[in-house]
Amino acid sequence: MKYGLLGSNISYSLSKKLHENIAKLNGFKINYEIIDIKEESLKTYINYLYEGKYKGYNVTIPFKQKIIKYLDILSPEVKMIGSCNTIVVRDGLLYGYNTDYYGFKKTIEINDIKPNTTYILGTGGAARTAYSYLCENGFDCFIVSRINEEDKFFKKLIYYEDFYKINHVPILINATPVGTTPNFGSPLKSVKQTFDLVFDLIYNPLTTELMSRGKRSINGVTMLIYQAIKAEEIWQDKKLKEDKKSINYLRSVLYEQIR
Repeated sequence: MKYGLLGSNISYSLSKKLHENIAKLNGFKINYEIIDIKEESLKTYINYLYEGKYKGYNVTIPFKQKIIKYLDILSPEVKMIGSCNTIVVRDGLLYGYNTDYYGFKKTIEINDIKPNTTYILGTGGAARTAYSYLCENGFDCFIVSRINEEDKFFKKLIYYEDFYKINHVPILINATPVGTTPNFGSPLKSVKQTFDLVFDLIYNPLTTELMSRGKRSINGVTMLIYQAIKAEEIWQDKKLKEDKKSINYLRSVLYEQIR
């Protein structure tokens, strides 16, 4: 049975290698594809699920919110966040999940990040996931945006021109794709600001331009690994390995591909 990653301009993705190795660790094989499409093709690939050509998908930029209207049953996380990154077909119905939430949660816990004032760059699915978890766990969160968001999901919003006036930023999270290989770059201007911690959800490159500005920095590799494991558990309907040795193995697989 085939699975795949739905997204646009995602040739850089390491999801195929990651999922194949998660399967290898757990004693099964998986046929996983990178499906780089435009929005007008979404309905076609949804139909492929109903037709049995695919068993499930991961979903990434820019479809995490747009895919929801095609789904039959939503997990509590998808209902809360309004973002879906994992789909499975069961008994002719499409189920939507958000395993990014789990991956983000594990990253915060593993790195022992304590509640503090946090600024999140971006307003898409990844930003909504980060914002939801952090607000639920005692962080004072602000969304940094260039536009006046009509979406009432975010309670605290600050424009970039006002954000640049803040000299000291305890925690900065990049939930935009800016900085991803092969285009690199930074979502922020080179304004003099101090960042205690920069958590960039990007995993390729391992160190982004933005991360280099933080006193401490974290990339998106850990989040990527844990969200993928959780997605596989949903597809395979069983608990998979999450021990330290397995995580380190998967991390080494990704590092080898990125380097």
